[in-house]
Amino acid sequence: MSNPSKGPSPLESHSKQSVKASPHWGLGAKEFYRSLANQPIKITALDGKLYSGTLIGVDQYDLFVRQNNGATVLFAKHSVKLVHADVVDPHSTQEKTE
Repeated sequence: MSNPSKGPSPLESHSKQSVKASPHWGLGAKEFYRSLANQPIKITALDGKLYSGTLIGVDQYDLFVRQNNGATVLFAKHSVKLVHADVVDPHSTQEKTE
């Protein structure tokens, strides 16, 4: 409640201000995984090994990924260090030049 002689409290004035937040600010894990659903991803495991495939499912403890060879792999979330979209660099080439 504001005091008329002092103006609005800092909390009231802050809540009325329009703050433009990042589109990822406050994004929870559930929403993050949902944004990657059926997309190519890369997973870095705690041991440093890198895996890639398509994220096909998520539950409380696991990630389900379909690899390029068609195999479905389950990754326990506690063994995953990093998950990110597999973005193709337009400047890289698959061909070797000598």
